[in-house]
Amino acid sequence: MGRIENFRIEFKKQNPIYTPGECIEGSIHFRVNDRIKIKCIRIRAIGRASVHWTEIEGSQDNRQTVHFDSEEGYLDIDTILLKKYPNSDLFLDPDEYTFPFFIELPNNLPTSFEHEVGQIRYTLSAKIEIPWAFNKNTKKSFTVLGQYDLNENPSLRLGLGVSDQKYLCCWPCRSDPIIANFSLMKGGYVPGEGIVFDITVNNKSNRLISRMSVSLIQKIKFKANYRTKLSYRTIENFRFPSSVQERSIVKWDNSVLIIPPICPTSDGRCKIIDVSYLVLFDFCASGLSLTKEMLIPIVIGTIPLRPQVERIWNDELISYEECKFGPYPDKISFDEEDFDDIMETTEEKFKPLYPFFKEFFSN
Repeated sequence: MGRIENFRIEFKKQNPIYTPGECIEGSIHFRVNDRIKIKCIRIRAIGRASVHWTEIEGSQDNRQTVHFDSEEGYLDIDTILLKKYPNSDLFLDPDEYTFPFFIELPNNLPTSFEHEVGQIRYTLSAKIEIPWAFNKNTKKSFTVLGQYDLNENPSLRLGLGVSDQKYLCCWPCRSDPIIANFSLMKGGYVPGEGIVFDITVNNKSNRLISRMSVSLIQKIKFKANYRTKLSYRTIENFRFPSSVQERSIVKWDNSVLIIPPICPTSDGRCKIIDVSYLVLFDFCASGLSLTKEMLIPIVIGTIPLRPQVERIWNDELISYEECKFGPYPDKISFDEEDFDDIMETTEEKFKPLYPFFKEFFSN
């Protein structure tokens, strides 16, 4: 049995999700088994974006691994909950202890985000400082969710579309083309909403179109040391069950791709991580390895386009669910934590929580 046990952080909210400018309310709890002398009890809130990746550079005889790192700080608030007076000692007798805390978040925080290359993460670290001994520390991460109101951009109500054609061979044996039309009803969506799309494929060629799919793609741009790294993650995928015969036309109208809980499109508050979204339609003709891709950029927000918002804006119809990716190791370090006894942490299993409009189409 240790002198201090069950050291933990508890949020007042059941789901620790906060908007920029909101106040975090909670408390730290622990039990003291034997009388102990301490310096102070403090809690620190920290929020940072961190990026790291490696690349191999140089010739075969002189190849080396180059590291690219970048970091941005958004939040660092250190609050003393209890401390000793000058020229005096502070003791804690055996008992259960609770210390409430209130931390006001800044207004310009970017939304939480997790990826193996980079992350935007917010964490609370509570510490009991003990003279001539290891400090006791407990850490807990939380989600910051910026509000992205799709109604502020009227162009997101407009339909989007792209048309293209693909020739399968070169002259003189080139066949007639495959002509595809791909369109979306609008350009702005929220998680839980369905991306409604229409596709027309006019296969004038003499080959079978063996595979077709529509995917929601997350595009992430990382920046470090004047270098940019692009990463793409498939969020959702719809694969068509049938093929398109040669010299035939096939149409799919009002097909739907449901958006899972994901972070909104970046709003520029983070300069080293930028998140955007694309809807991809791709197809491949039999006997060929070449694939044709058609892309339409969209915006993911947190407040739906009206008039839908007037019909469904009800907290009971919005759940907050973990991101489908991760968890990833924490890239944020606290000063002097190597000298602390970490009693509890959620960092290795942390996933941000994002909104999901679970009954978006219900009346």
